[in-house]
Amino acid sequence: MKKIAVLLVLIVGCTSKVDVEKVKQELIEEDKKYALKALENGTAEAFTMYADTNALMLAEGAQPITGKDAISKAMEGLKSSIYQWEPEGVDVAASGDLGYTWGRYVVSLKNEKGDYTKHYGKYLTVWKKQQDGSWKYSVDVGNGNPAPISELKKEREKFNPEADPFKQLEAAIQKAESEHKRIFFDVGGEWCIWCQRMDIFIKQNPALNNYLSDNFVVVKINYSKENKNEKFLSQYPKVGGYPHIFILDTDGKFLHSQNTGELEQLKMYNYNLFMEFLKKWSL
Repeated sequence: MKKIAVLLVLIVGCTSKVDVEKVKQELIEEDKKYALKALENGTAEAFTMYADTNALMLAEGAQPITGKDAISKAMEGLKSSIYQWEPEGVDVAASGDLGYTWGRYVVSLKNEKGDYTKHYGKYLTVWKKQQDGSWKYSVDVGNGNPAPISELKKEREKFNPEADPFKQLEAAIQKAESEHKRIFFDVGGEWCIWCQRMDIFIKQNPALNNYLSDNFVVVKINYSKENKNEKFLSQYPKVGGYPHIFILDTDGKFLHSQNTGELEQLKMYNYNLFMEFLKKWSL
């Protein structure tokens, strides 16, 4: 009878159904603990502590890193960085011993001046339950993406009614000549919703943003009821709507007047039209 009882226990144990929803919540909580550990103990220690022996890390712009020891060594260079993340989704296998979480992260990297710059991205972490019941990640994948619109709105350079456009032009010419670039005048004001949309659109498209900054000195020229800068703007063709773009040569010579409505599509700008315009007027 004892042998039969033991056999029944084993059968029941083998066929018992895993509470998948409970395991999902468990995994989400583990990812949150992992994120907290990174803040409290540092990125390098947390990534090492939670790595499975044969873990694989697939970071953006880097070669794959295989094994806990290799990951630990690679993370040493990020001791001064601050990683913050929050899981947004989770799923687990029916067996309850394998699953993944995904979410978004913000990493603050210290530059040469000692200041921190923020970089945003998304991640996918594949987790495997260990023999002792703990969870370790077996695969970690991450790649960058533009900052959330809420952050872009806070970070965007604003139009300044008090700025002297003549001094702005003088400084832009000096910079353009030293960096061999043309000048991109962005004319508008904080009252102009399309002006803000253009800023956000550019920042949301890294290739476009990089091309603009690599080839142009960007200057915001204010036009608002507080200061219309009429004397300065009278040097250039009449503006019909805002935002408006003027392209100047390296020495400040006027080259082109661009109606931004021609670069729009629905309630946003068109990437291909905007990039084509920048390439046409870059050096």
